[in-house]
Amino acid sequence: MSEYFDLPDLFGSPEEFQREQQERLGRLAELQQRIAEATGTARSEDDRIIVTYSEGNGVEEIRFDPRVMRMPSEDLAAEVARLVNEARADARRQMQQLVSETFGEPTAIVDQLPEFQRTVDEVLRDTHQMRDQLDVLLDRMRKMTE
Repeated sequence: MSEYFDLPDLFGSPEEFQREQQERLGRLAELQQRIAEATGTARSEDDRIIVTYSEGNGVEEIRFDPRVMRMPSEDLAAEVARLVNEARADARRQMQQLVSETFGEPTAIVDQLPEFQRTVDEVLRDTHQMRDQLDVLLDRMRKMTE
């Protein structure tokens, strides 16, 4: 499980929280760079057509072996379209993997939500108790001044 979302620690020390946020921002910047560099590739079964795709540039390169010129144009177009879609899917799989490596699996975050809810409930309960105690103290102080 990733340490990216350690939700209960949101209620720890402000300095620690700030340090953790700076680390997360650094990881996010690195993730953005790695995503920008991610490219997907797809090849025809005979390696005569190779397509490279990136999210930032779309189709970056299509390489044809000279023998593809013997293919009927409809078949060539269909194969190129299929390979572009495969290369795009490959690039997106890589990006999803990068995000999972950086932030953890979404299910891991969801699994932490009950603990986070308990922590929030505890903080709210403690806050209400403190407010009630302050109200009692204020009432006593008012009575003392009367």
